[in-house]
Amino acid sequence: TVELMEGDRLKHLVRLPIGNGETTMIIMGTLVYAMTYIRHEDNFARNESLRQGGIQYIEEGLRRMKSHRTLPGAKCFAIYNFYPPSTWLGAYATRTFCMAEKLGGVDVDRQAIDDALECINGMQDQTDGGFVEESRVLHTDMTGGVGAEKAPMTAFVLMSLIECA
Repeated sequence: TVELMEGDRLKHLVRLPIGNGETTMIIMGTLVYAMTYIRHEDNFARNESLRQGGIQYIEEGLRRMKSHRTLPGAKCFAIYNFYPPSTWLGAYATRTFCMAEKLGGVDVDRQAIDDALECINGMQDQTDGGFVEESRVLHTDMTGGVGAEKAPMTAFVLMSLIECA
């Protein structure tokens, strides 16, 4: 038997996403996964304050990520806005935004998702259709071993695209 975690035991995962683009997404991804779990286990009814706080933090994280685009008005995400766009960060952010959208009650800017998807599509290698990371990734532990190799990066990006379909 698997013992399910109650909302109270997940409170430490519900926190405000802050920092550079990667750090914001590390916190935001954890937050969205925790909120998805709580919703799936039908714990929102018993944890209304946790749900409300989580939604507010997700919405703030979405706003903060807009400042981590490569240039003002740009569509691609980067660690800092003066870094080149990151394939991995763009795919991870987009996937997380789409998961947040499915939670319900979260005000997700669909244009930000569409812009990020357009950016990711523009990073595709035109010769073989794959994806590579051409930017710097600081938190390589977050890439789950994807690294800069084409096959795992392509699989990761495609999973993100499917999540948003």
